Amino acid sequence: MSKPTYPQNRLHQREKGFSAFLVVAVTAVLGLLSFYTVEFGRNANRVNMEKQLLDSHAYIVGKQLISEGINSTCANGEFVGDTEALSAALFGELDQVNAEDRTYTCEELEMVTRDDGTYRRYRVASSYNALQDPNNPNQGRAKERGVIVEVKEINGEVERPRPQIMFILDYSGSMNSNGRAGRLKSAMQSFVNANYEADYGVILFDSGVRTTIGLGSGAAHNQNVMAVVNSNNPGGGTNFNGPLQNAYNA
Repeated sequence: MSKPTYPQNRLHQREKGFSAFLVVAVTAVLGLLSFYTVEFGRNANRVNMEKQLLDSHAYIVGKQLISEGINSTCANGEFVGDTEALSAALFGELDQVNAEDRTYTCEELEMVTRDDGTYRRYRVASSYNALQDPNNPNQGRAKERGVIVEVKEINGEVERPRPQIMFILDYSGSMNSNGRAGRLKSAMQSFVNANYEADYGVILFDSGVRTTIGLGSGAAHNQNVMAVVNSNNPGGGTNFNGPLQNAYNA
């Protein structure tokens, strides 16, 4: 007489059930691991982007400081001028960041002097946090990140450019009316008396060029100019072409 086999069948079914459970459990664990791996990768990418944005803004501030000067970088903790425009353009190329998240600040720090020179210093900071959830009040405030920008001051004598001015004085007949000629001569005298650090000359014209005194300065030049200006009287037509060409050539 053969022995009944139902206990073995039941044991076999239990083994199959346990194996299926293990497969499901392992699959679930692998699924969770895959999810967290993908999420970790996304977060790492966002954090890396955040750091690159901060470095890019530091670069913008330094470049503008060198090329445009201190008035084109930051004021009252904010970017100004072209620096602000460059920041906005940078964020305009990033789909991952909303415009309202562009919370960058710029602060001028005290200058420092080292053995190799003096440096202007700025701190560029951001309270934008790539991992911050604005809808989660329990997460707390975003962590601020900052970068110090240093630009070396260039020491050297600056040569002031000397202006060159050519006055084109209208001595046509229309200057006889309403005291125009007198006011013209008076204005020229006021300029000479101001003694500006500039080289200047005059061109008197009516239908053509009457007199040209080239660029110069000093007492003798001033005396010569005013002698010519005061000794001439209006008359004739008005032709700008000649005096304008003379002024350009001078």
